[in-house]
Amino acid sequence: MVRGLSGAPTQRWPSMHALLAVLERGQPRRRWPWVTAGLLAVAGAFAAMRVPVAAAERCSGGELRVSRVWDDTRRQAVLRALLTAGPGDRAATAKAVAREVDGYAQTWAEARRDACLATHARGEQSDAQLERRMDCFDRRLHELEGLLVMLEQAEGDTFVHAAAAVRRLPPPSQCSVGDLRLEASPAEDGPLAGRLAELRTLTLLRQSERVVPLAQELIRDANAVAGAAVAIEAQYLLGRAQLDLGDRAAERTLAETYWSAVREGLDELAAQAALERASAGEAAGSAIEAKLEWARHAEAAVLRAGEIRGTSASSRGSSRPSRRPAATSRPCALTTSARSSCSFAPGRRARATWAAPTPTTPSR
Repeated sequence: MVRGLSGAPTQRWPSMHALLAVLERGQPRRRWPWVTAGLLAVAGAFAAMRVPVAAAERCSGGELRVSRVWDDTRRQAVLRALLTAGPGDRAATAKAVAREVDGYAQTWAEARRDACLATHARGEQSDAQLERRMDCFDRRLHELEGLLVMLEQAEGDTFVHAAAAVRRLPPPSQCSVGDLRLEASPAEDGPLAGRLAELRTLTLLRQSERVVPLAQELIRDANAVAGAAVAIEAQYLLGRAQLDLGDRAAERTLAETYWSAVREGLDELAAQAALERASAGEAAGSAIEAKLEWARHAEAAVLRAGEIRGTSASSRGSSRPSRRPAATSRPCALTTSARSSCSFAPGRRARATWAAPTPTTPSR
């Protein structure tokens, strides 16, 4: 407009077409809204990246915790004790123990970290559920420490079953399964918990002669203070020790354990007692029917435990419990040549095949 009103003809627009061309172009477009939108998008992406990074940092303490239980000092103490305990190939045993504990420690740390990320990174479970899982991991680590302390004092034939004892520890994966009730049982929280933990460790090491008197004493003390859960588990460990020693009293002990556990609603312990009872005694004549009957008791207890507290094995990480019995699952394999061996993860049914006892032909 100012140029068009100029008094000098040379300063005006040369033609109307030139003026219209300038008006059509208009003023330069303002770009700041697009710049702002881009900055907001970058900030959002950065914030999204910070969430898993912060969660990873928050869930990275497992390695440190397990290292306090299994560090170089304890490793050397355990290996030194195993190398000086009794005859046999002690070096191979010590090496196997170290390998098993290394594997357990790594599995524990990884499972604990995954459970933590399930809350803080993936949002798959609540803080309350995570807290219960962390309590479960703490108990697994305490059981490992109890075994290592006893191995540091290894003597006699203790070292023979040392590596197998580590393998028999409850797996850390038990603490990462579905939407479960993972609080400590009365047997794990009461005043007699330390003595019960010692019995468990001795059982892992197959120190049956030491287990028998300690279990009998603990049963008496637990009954005196109405500690039913402790007394029943101690009775179960007594039955296992008697069975290991070839004592026929094991059959009665394990049967009583089963019915006591059923009355108290301890279905997993009832299943374990029934399985051990099924493996006791001779597999000949009418004893076969008795074994089959106890196997059915065991399966019923496993299914009860699964229906009440369980989730299917395929639903790991899900908070939806499964109420459907696994029709094709059996408690554990039973044979007459070897004792049953089961590990009942909370909420996970034991899967194995059923092997009916093979009748033995009586000698003439």
